[in-house]
Amino acid sequence: MLDHGLYDLGVSEQEYPGSELRERIERLEAELDRYRSQEQLLTRTMLSATSHAVAIRESARREGELALRKARAEAERVKAGAERKRDEAQREMMRLRRITEEMRSGLAAFLTTKVEELRSETASATDQHGELDTALGSVLEARSATSAHGSAGGSHAAS
Repeated sequence: MLDHGLYDLGVSEQEYPGSELRERIERLEAELDRYRSQEQLLTRTMLSATSHAVAIRESARREGELALRKARAEAERVKAGAERKRDEAQREMMRLRRITEEMRSGLAAFLTTKVEELRSETASATDQHGELDTALGSVLEARSATSAHGSAGGSHAAS
């Protein structure tokens, strides 16, 4: 067997004469170099792909966190707006209740005053009616007396 230093190809000189053996060794070394080059390329490609995947994953995480922060900020803004509207509605409701109570109180006072005025007017009218009845009764009595007296004398009955 032929010994070529580091490479012991297990090839005898009978199978391959000197120059063929060298050509075969050179072809095998070239093929080995090509395989090593492909291995290095594959290793670099794998490292690059891994690095790219890590970068994509990190970018997606950052984008997700940003979207989450934006969504939370929007939710807080909407919540604050809703709370503000709720508070405004409660203030308006309280204002309307105060106005309603003031109107009830004012209307009750107005109606009480008017009822008292009507009672007073009714009492006064009743008193006036009584006075009118008395006066009318007196006038009627006087006429009756005059009529009765006039028919006896005759001269006043014609007038």
